[in-house]
Amino acid sequence: MPDLSLVLVIAFTVITVWTAWSSYRSSQSAVKQLFNLAVTFLVNAFLGVVTPWYASVPIMWWYLLVAATAAYAATTTFSLTRRRETPNP
Repeated sequence: MPDLSLVLVIAFTVITVWTAWSSYRSSQSAVKQLFNLAVTFLVNAFLGVVTPWYASVPIMWWYLLVAATAAYAATTTFSLTRRRETPNP
């Protein structure tokens, strides 16, 4: 049976990738998108403290989680700048 911390990191990595995709396709307000991104960063920090990367979770999963969070930040930024550049009719 896998360790609970490994399951948490894998689950949150998958959720972060899905959220990045939905952020790219979303038309939510800028404030809501930035709030969601801030919550994602805080949950990453919380997971880093609760499930120590050096003890129970293989380093590959931490790299994937950080990469997914970076992709989420990039898609949010792209979505916000794309919306600003698009003229409103």
